[in-house]
This record gives sequence, structure tokens and C-alpha cells, in this order.
Amino acid sequence: LQIGILCYNWKYINRLEDYKNAGVPMFPVVRGVHESIKHNLLWVAHLIPFPFLLVGTLGWSFVIFATILGLAWVVYSVKGFKANDKQKWAKGNLRFSLVYLILLSLFMILIGV
Repeated sequence: LQIGILCYNWKYINRLEDYKNAGVPMFPVVRGVHESIKHNLLWVAHLIPFPFLLVGTLGWSFVIFATILGLAWVVYSVKGFKANDKQKWAKGNLRFSLVYLILLSLFMILIGV
């Protein structure tokens, strides 16, 4: 659910001008890009504790791997505040989310879950 909300949030930063021109009141249009980046960071930060809930099922190797990936994503999210090209950052953030999901899925397959 959180990943879906994240994709929903920054997907619209990529298409901000299209939504502005069409008069569609999407979050970045109504609240601004800075506020969207702040919400993105909050949602990404909320992902950090979830691997710890799965330690009994997936083990510590998954927890460590997922936490490192999550912290790297937090670092990338923070960079959005200082990015000169917000749309480029948003596209990179979307790519990061896809890599995050693929790597976590592959890791779970490799450890035999």
C-alpha cells in the first residue's frame, strides 16, 4: 500500500505541467512540489521499520538488505529538496522505487520464501 501511495505521489510531479495546463487539481499542483517531496520522504521513511516485522519469516539477512535499501531511498528522497531539476529527480525516484521492489522481490526468491 505504501509503495502504491509513493508511486501515486511522485508520478504526478513528472507530469506537473500537464496537470496544471489541464486544470487537474493533483497534489503537486494544489500543494506544490516542495510539499510533494516532503510527503514522499515521509512515506519512504515509514518503510524503514517494516522489514523488522518480517524477521521471523524472512530472517535477518532480508531485514539488513531491506533496511539498507530503505535508507538509501531516504537519502535519495532528501536530495529532492535541493534538486535543480525536480522532474528529473522525480523520474529518478520512480526508477529507485522500481529497483527497490525488484531487488526485494529477487532477494525473497533467492532466500527461498
